[in-house]
Amino acid sequence: MSPELSAAVDAASSSHDNPCTSEDELDDSLKARLEGDAKWAAELVGRLCTGGSGMPASLLRKCEGLAFVRVSKGAFGFTVAHGPGFVIRKVDQDAEGNARWSPPVFFMLNQIGMGLALGLQWVESCWVLMTRSAVEGFTLPRSNVGIDLSFAKTDEMSGIPAAVLGTCSVADRESGQDAPSHCYSLASGLLANFSFNGTDTAPSRSLNTQLYGDHPLPGVLAGELPPFAAMAPLYDKITDLARSAAEESTS
Repeated sequence: MSPELSAAVDAASSSHDNPCTSEDELDDSLKARLEGDAKWAAELVGRLCTGGSGMPASLLRKCEGLAFVRVSKGAFGFTVAHGPGFVIRKVDQDAEGNARWSPPVFFMLNQIGMGLALGLQWVESCWVLMTRSAVEGFTLPRSNVGIDLSFAKTDEMSGIPAAVLGTCSVADRESGQDAPSHCYSLASGLLANFSFNGTDTAPSRSLNTQLYGDHPLPGVLAGELPPFAAMAPLYDKITDLARSAAEESTS
């Protein structure tokens, strides 16, 4: 890590004395939640970038933030999707790909759709966010609608409802590097679906309040509070992948 970035990390840790972000003040369930989510997200981004799933690690150097979500989606004439997620923002980065990331802001995703649909599916997605507004969009309640057309088999990539994450998997890669976001997903189960979907995302108010008190969520994502040590496995994995991409680009 460069001296400049190391100094920035130290400054962020020393300039904020907020008990809401002290892991010593968190109960065991919150610590376990952070540790579990960090481990899961680190494994997911690793699989997506190195397992032939089509997510370029170079995007980790270029992005403004990352959102992770895992959703169960069931359908029998209508579709219902529900699941938790969190978003982190890149606060700083050096030329080698070493970055400082914000603490996570947690959110929930819900969807109800009407149409021809049948099946059950579990989907894990990483949404690569290329703009600050895309990252901060997760701090406010919002709703969208869209057409979801998919036929996904076990272990194939599939998108979380397109209404929230835009076009997904192959369509994302075809959209080009200038798109405001790119969604990459892994799915298990089987879902045949052609439906008109309404999808909502909203911050998990209770969980975020337990972690940050009344600190504004955009400020959390801006790096105004120090990150949790429990999230280190995810931050380290992202840094390793970004650094490898940087080395490959210069070789």
